[in-house]
Amino acid sequence: MTAQTDSTATSRLQRDVMRFTRRFRTATIGIIFVLLVITGAIFAPIVTPYNPTMPRIPERFERPSLRHMLGTDDLGRDIAARVLYGARTTLTAGFASVLLAVLLGGAVGILAGYLGGWVDNLLMRAMDIILSFPAILLSILIVASLGPGMVNLILAIAFSLVPSFARMVRSVVLGIVTQEHITAAQALGAGGAHIIRLHLIPNTLPVLLVQATATMAVAISTGAALNYLGLGVEPPMPDWGLMVSEGQKHVFSAAYIPLIPGVFITLTVLSVNFVGDALRDFLDPVLKR
Repeated sequence: MTAQTDSTATSRLQRDVMRFTRRFRTATIGIIFVLLVITGAIFAPIVTPYNPTMPRIPERFERPSLRHMLGTDDLGRDIAARVLYGARTTLTAGFASVLLAVLLGGAVGILAGYLGGWVDNLLMRAMDIILSFPAILLSILIVASLGPGMVNLILAIAFSLVPSFARMVRSVVLGIVTQEHITAAQALGAGGAHIIRLHLIPNTLPVLLVQATATMAVAISTGAALNYLGLGVEPPMPDWGLMVSEGQKHVFSAAYIPLIPGVFITLTVLSVNFVGDALRDFLDPVLKR
């Protein structure tokens, strides 16, 4: 019976994957591109033999060739190696900041929606204050106050994203707490922690997943912008935004130096956006029909 159940679940998953692939071809291409970038970042020491931070002055400003597939920069560093290693910092900042924002925003939204009253008013007014600042300006303010660094960059991006998750989760929870199964659980003596753990969190996870995927593009672009401004990771650590900033002075003599990391930023953000939109349409029961 267990083997048959597992086989049925596997076949259902395969059908869902095939249906998603046929319906959302652009998103499928985006998933493949993001997976390739992640794989290249993980196995960068195997993919490329070059050290991304070691200068090679005799090889500076080499055009793309068989020896250096994407060329070299003004210090002779291999751009392909720096792109692969830079994907680690760019994607880590995006994934970690969204994960932190999901945890904090989800907790705030659940508490505000379930407890209501003055707790709801206090938490939502705090979220309104944060939303009154543009996300990029708020992130710049936080990083400038804390100082540059990977951890501070993640905290700054996550803090600017918390209100969007909090308000979305709160709206979902407000619709759940009025349902009969919540009232029945309360009548049977279930505590708040029990209701939150078994009823509210499972029902908000699908919405959080879709929102997190859609917000990932914002986090990646914000992280790249902060690194471009010199408020994120510090040289010589490679990062796509920092590579664009360092290469912009050579835009007329060696345009490929800032152009290549800029293209990777654009393609990654577009791919994540396509995946987020497709996931929302695929999981929404109304849009599905």
